[in-house]
Amino acid sequence: MAKVEVNPPTPNLIIGITCLFSFLVEAILSQKFLGNFYLFDWTSKNGYWFVWVGIIFSTAKRKPVLSMAIACGNLVGLILGHFLGDFDLWVRLTLYGPNPPNGPSPLSYRYDWKFWLNLVLLFTIMGAALQHKYTVDGYPAWMQRINARMKRRIGKIWDVVTRLFPG
Repeated sequence: MAKVEVNPPTPNLIIGITCLFSFLVEAILSQKFLGNFYLFDWTSKNGYWFVWVGIIFSTAKRKPVLSMAIACGNLVGLILGHFLGDFDLWVRLTLYGPNPPNGPSPLSYRYDWKFWLNLVLLFTIMGAALQHKYTVDGYPAWMQRINARMKRRIGKIWDVVTRLFPG
């Protein structure tokens, strides 16, 4: 029987899985507890418009800053998009009232998702710019220090795991 060598996970993979996990947590929270709010319900039912696929691609291409920017943009976009959407609806209601004389009701259109999507795109562009500007060998300089620490800690954990479960 051939011995199979298994390498420990890389920090880039850990960051990518953590960012994907944030989408899972947000989806569960949106469906279980925040379902009565329009934006949280809409985004979770529409799969966040598959924005999370960007995390998979950026993790595969060794772009952890971009992965974190997409995850943070989604979180900030959900929170700010909800409040800005409610504010927009309140402004339209105060200007036109619930039943304007000509045209549909201002309540029939909600733009929360546009605020969310614009914030996700803004964070993605900022993350791509930061990734491009400060990148050396796939990681920014500040992240290389974190990467080195993570590799040391992962190495120690991996040593313990291989001692407990020899292959």
